[in-house]
Amino acid sequence: MSFKEEADAFSAFLKVFPGFTIFLIDTYDTIKAVKTVIKMGLKGFDGVRIDSGNMENTSHEVRRILDKGGLEKVKIFSTGDLNENIIESLVKAKSPIDGFGVGTELITSRDDPALGGIYKLVAIKKDGVYSYRLKKSERKETIPGLKQIYRFKDKKYYSHDLISEINEKPLKGGEPLIYPVMRNGKLIQSLPDIKEAVNRCRDSLKLFSQNVRDIHNPAHYQVKISPHLEYLAETIAVS
Repeated sequence: MSFKEEADAFSAFLKVFPGFTIFLIDTYDTIKAVKTVIKMGLKGFDGVRIDSGNMENTSHEVRRILDKGGLEKVKIFSTGDLNENIIESLVKAKSPIDGFGVGTELITSRDDPALGGIYKLVAIKKDGVYSYRLKKSERKETIPGLKQIYRFKDKKYYSHDLISEINEKPLKGGEPLIYPVMRNGKLIQSLPDIKEAVNRCRDSLKLFSQNVRDIHNPAHYQVKISPHLEYLAETIAVS
């Protein structure tokens, strides 16, 4: 917006950011902007970004103009307060959008922006022996003892998780989910880089059934508590 003409801004942007260049085209008039880019005959840019308006209708018109101008390989990206519901509707409508940028609702969920995670003491180790602790307050009850979580798979997908006491004999087929990363202030595990972490997350999500991953009406994923932990909690509660 500091440039007198939008065309000057596009030229300057391409010069300063060569390589994978994406033009934002909805600052003033999206359709006029994409026509300006074609008229300029710019080479070496990779895509255009739409950040507002009716994404479905606009993306179809932008795609038509780009293709007519011989820019079939130029991608269309969509941003602007997107979430899973908006993206789903655009995909179902077969909008010619090649990629989505999610910011606000990836960092902060609008419906529940805070995760109520609370640390509570569950055991004290003294002279090599554990004594257990149990909180009984309503809606804040805890389960005593050090925990391990095992994830089980039923043929193709994960079936359930089991929370057990750490010294319990692991059940056959269960994959342990908790392992130490630091001990005595020192890192004892090599940490994955961001690409490895992303791939691991994607691979794990694929192992949950579509019913569980459904956006609108997800099925309940079962998390069980081992009989030993239940017995431990009941015993301490009445002692």
